[in-house]
Amino acid sequence: MADLPHLFFEIEPGTESWTIRAPPSLSATPHTVASPLQDERFLGEVRVLREWASRPVLQEDPSAAGTRSYLDRLSRQVGERITTLLLAKDARAALATALRHPEGRRAHLTVRVRDAGGLGDEALALPWELLAPEPGAFALQAQSLQLTREVLVDGAPDLPPPAPALAVAVMIAAPEDRAAIPYEEESFRLQLALSPLGHDVAFSDLGGLRDLVQQVEDQAATVIHFSGHGLPGRLVFENDLGFAEEVAVAEVQRQLHQVLLNPRRTGSFPRLFFLSSCHGAARDPSAEASPSAAAALHRYGFAQVVGYFGPLDPDLSSRAEETFYRVLARGETVLSAAAALRETLAQPLGEAGERIYPLAWAQLAVYHRGPVVPLALCGMSPTRGTAPARRRMIEVSGLPVLERGFIGRRGLQHEVLRKVRGGLRLLVLQGLGGLGKTALASQLISRIVASDAADQLVLRCRELGASEDPILDLQAQAEEHGRVHSFLDWDERMKNLRAQVPEAAAGFGAVVRQIWRERPHLVIYADNAESLQSGPEVDEVRALGSWRPGIDIWWDQMEQLAEDGLLVLASTRYAWQSLNPHSHLGVDPMSPADSLRLIASFEQLSELPAGLRKRLAQQVDGHPRTVEFLDRLVGIERAQAGAASANGAWGELIETLLPRQERMITSDLLLTALWNRLSEAAQEQARRLPVLRTAAPAPVLDHLGERRDELIRAGWLTRYREQVLLGGPAAWMDLWGLHPLVRRQELHTSLSTLEQAHRMAGEGYELWLQSHPLQRLGQREAIYHFYRIREGGRVWSIVQDHTLWLRDRGRFVEAVQVLEDCENAGVTGEPLGLALMLLAQLRKNLGDRSDQLASLLERGLSLVTQPENRSVLLHEYGSLLSNQGRHAEAEVRLREALALDEESPGGTDGAVGYTLHTLANLLFRQGKHAPAEETFRRALSIKRAALGADHPDYAASLHTLALVLLKEGKTSEAEETLHEALEVKKKALGESHPSFATSLHSLAEVVGQAGRFTEAEGLLRQAAAVKADTLGPTHPSVGVSLQTLAGIVLKLGRPAEALELMRKALPIQSEALGPDHPSVAASLQTLGLILSERGELGEAETCLRQALAAQQSRLGDRHAAYGATLYTLAGVLNKQGEHRQAEEILKEVLALFEVAVGPDHPYRVAALATLAETVAGQDRFSEALAWYLEALDLSTRIQSPDHPQTGQILYGAARLQHFLGRSEAAEMAQRAATLLFESLGGDHPTTLEARALLRRITG
Repeated sequence: MADLPHLFFEIEPGTESWTIRAPPSLSATPHTVASPLQDERFLGEVRVLREWASRPVLQEDPSAAGTRSYLDRLSRQVGERITTLLLAKDARAALATALRHPEGRRAHLTVRVRDAGGLGDEALALPWELLAPEPGAFALQAQSLQLTREVLVDGAPDLPPPAPALAVAVMIAAPEDRAAIPYEEESFRLQLALSPLGHDVAFSDLGGLRDLVQQVEDQAATVIHFSGHGLPGRLVFENDLGFAEEVAVAEVQRQLHQVLLNPRRTGSFPRLFFLSSCHGAARDPSAEASPSAAAALHRYGFAQVVGYFGPLDPDLSSRAEETFYRVLARGETVLSAAAALRETLAQPLGEAGERIYPLAWAQLAVYHRGPVVPLALCGMSPTRGTAPARRRMIEVSGLPVLERGFIGRRGLQHEVLRKVRGGLRLLVLQGLGGLGKTALASQLISRIVASDAADQLVLRCRELGASEDPILDLQAQAEEHGRVHSFLDWDERMKNLRAQVPEAAAGFGAVVRQIWRERPHLVIYADNAESLQSGPEVDEVRALGSWRPGIDIWWDQMEQLAEDGLLVLASTRYAWQSLNPHSHLGVDPMSPADSLRLIASFEQLSELPAGLRKRLAQQVDGHPRTVEFLDRLVGIERAQAGAASANGAWGELIETLLPRQERMITSDLLLTALWNRLSEAAQEQARRLPVLRTAAPAPVLDHLGERRDELIRAGWLTRYREQVLLGGPAAWMDLWGLHPLVRRQELHTSLSTLEQAHRMAGEGYELWLQSHPLQRLGQREAIYHFYRIREGGRVWSIVQDHTLWLRDRGRFVEAVQVLEDCENAGVTGEPLGLALMLLAQLRKNLGDRSDQLASLLERGLSLVTQPENRSVLLHEYGSLLSNQGRHAEAEVRLREALALDEESPGGTDGAVGYTLHTLANLLFRQGKHAPAEETFRRALSIKRAALGADHPDYAASLHTLALVLLKEGKTSEAEETLHEALEVKKKALGESHPSFATSLHSLAEVVGQAGRFTEAEGLLRQAAAVKADTLGPTHPSVGVSLQTLAGIVLKLGRPAEALELMRKALPIQSEALGPDHPSVAASLQTLGLILSERGELGEAETCLRQALAAQQSRLGDRHAAYGATLYTLAGVLNKQGEHRQAEEILKEVLALFEVAVGPDHPYRVAALATLAETVAGQDRFSEALAWYLEALDLSTRIQSPDHPQTGQILYGAARLQHFLGRSEAAEMAQRAATLLFESLGGDHPTTLEARALLRRITG
């Protein structure tokens, strides 16, 4: 596709106004606009749009079509504002014309600012992607336009000519003390996404700025891909200890410049910085001055920056990044790659396309300076082929170690450094053979602790297994180190030293001290120390791992050196009993992400298809030697089969080799011999360990036997580290478990042993939880083990706590699974009664309204005797009956519960408040608003004292009190109360909890009643999305939100969309709640109103009379909901010409509302206005005008001045004034037209009618 000339728009941003210069071909003169950064309404719309753009639209969600329609309208609204900012009228027309030509060529438009600091960056961070020269049509989405941003800086480098090949340096910064960026998952995902680029992609093993600079320098990278936390104008790296280090973009640029542009090296500055970060390019509305990190990177020297700040969806990110880099690898430009990326962002995700992000394409910002040329001429190196970078070995002190190709172990490296920085000088890396201990130690020494080879004294213990005097050989290795590094007079000094210290161990220590004097930063490392220990292959009396005869005095020297301050490292398969636990460091298996990178570094396995590599990475159990052996076997097999095997069935080849590879590994690990060297007690404990589903804390293992230390020292147990959050910074917990290679050993464990092991494991977890009560993994495992042996009663308190925790986080399905198994697992009596109550509650939360719930509660009451437990059950039963509309029965149960609560010691505790809350809710459902408000306030007072103002139960009472206030017409107080409830829930439960969504729904009702329909629509869509995600798309609560949303959409003048929503909402509610439930009746009323607006009056009347019958049966004919449906029916009768019948009904409704909700309520405003319209329909115009004026007086007294209902009443009154020939008509029509335009928008039908009336009156 050929492109049009480049069009530059330059913005001069000021605090109050902006001056914008268009290219002369579009506009001859600059134009000035008010600064949009001062427009809170606009910034609020942008913020809402970006929040929504990051949420998926689920195709099975009944509100999916409406959500997409809402996003479309909101994006067009923001896009129109963006467009009118940038383009004056003449420039817009000229650009629209330029984009309409048959060749389909793209224009390239650049929004640029002079180096204006934060203000300029703020201007560039606005969503210019929504530019729409043709109203309503985004030129970027249509691919008729390419859009870039540019910071104009004197002397800043342009994009240079293409490099010979593309090379991407990937940095994943995941500090342990920051919120979740799961490093392992992100690394695994990015490797799969970028694998088509082969060797041209390299990952930094650590997450610090120095590591990034080193990676870019080593690789001569043309691209930096940064995935991690971003802050305005800063990037968050990891420091040496793995914690967060915020670095200004200017410092990133300075360090890269210092290394990359050094005259003594060849190379160039990276051409592109791909920033995948939550603040990558978007303006942060929470800060007054928050420059985009992408703009700052561009300002400080990167000719091209791509900032992706879209949805945090791994599937979407993987597909987008793979597409982007594939296009670059073909030798195309970043602009072309960005266009392809936008296109793929707009495509559905999932096997059946079940979710989509409609605006993800607009969440990408491209900064560009200079000519539009490719980054590289080709994606793959023409000289190195397509294979990944190979592992390369070098010799250090005679030991082959990795110079290139070390993979992963980031967390372990940080752990070692934290220990060293904390003053520990002796570290022993221990674990199964082949776990990569030597590679890890050499990486720590050469890359992190002591980069100079002269500072690295490596002792090769493996070759000393058959030595007659290994200590003398170790001394010789130390002497050789000084000789290799040409220490002054070294041979003479060693000759004298041997004469002075003839004993080998002391001589060894003396040699090392001589080296230490020469090299103050010396590190000593003993590799494969198990060669000097008692191993499994030798039948000895000595304990496994103990030093061979005479070797212990050498190790005493090593320990003394460490005490004197020398850093001493060792690696071994087996630990010895006297080893200081602080010095012992278990090496855990590699993660799947690290295994995937490891596979790609081997010659044969790197050629596997990406899908097979991914599967293999999850099969090799994190064991590097497994990969090494498998690569060797594949090479042998392919060599024997000939070149034809290169195109053979890889999957079949690997599957046939895996059993051979496992036999090789088992032999290498000496597992059979190792088992035979274990003591009988250790073997007995080992037979119990397979019952553990996951790695476990040490105290749990100790409950399974007394030989944990022996099993760890032997390598039978492997350390696993788990990051935990306990309300403060992230911390690591050591867990121990069987490596899969060990777990697969046949130990011939009897069923009785397994049952005993489950009991012991459950007891171990039970004891451990007493000191770690917040460890939910431990709770889950304790429950599992006791359930397996049908002793669930022993662990009931843990079951109860765990299910309540799951419930409070909206994880109802998991909680139900735990409770449904408890009776079969042996829970009886009082605990079973409580379990049945919780099960009924959770099933109700999942939408179950069957009679089984009442049966569960009745059975629970028959089992429970303790007053406090009976109170809880009675309360739950009352709540269920209330939800079923059986209010009289519900009130009896609730008052029984309240009596029990108040009789208990301290009758003002949380239980009383909880029951009062439910009783108040029942009164509210019965339309008894004043008693309900009084009861809620009493409940709040008790809950605040008992639980605190930050407790979710306190927020629940705030929420429902707000609903009562809303029904009482106290709109402002209701909104304020709901905001308070939302803030508490947000902190206590999070924004993805269904309870938070329920409060969002109620807030939408409040702002809707205040006439802020657009705001209400956004809140309802957010509430429905959270509910559908957490509760399922067919949950009745989703139906309620869809029904309310339909009513709001109708008020916004979109009856067709409202009808579609109701056709989805009503079946959900009817199926879950039954046809005569009050919520179903409310939906029928909304449906009737929608049908009425569409002119389908017969169907509307049928719906409304069906709703009235259900409400009269369940609520009575004095309830406000019954009155609301009567009111809607009157509107239908009006349209049918039955004005007299409608008038009678409306007068009945006014009387009902005066009692049910009070005389000063918005319900009465609507009824008065409709009564006026009804009387006017009978040609009683003066009487009708009086009703309108009464409605207008009430509306202006109790509602906000800009409420659209006031505008509608003004419009109706103005029509009558005009008909009656009164002079007030013009002024009233003007007020109506203005108010309706501001509240409903210019395209709303009522606004159009009011404007037409005004034109008729004014001529």
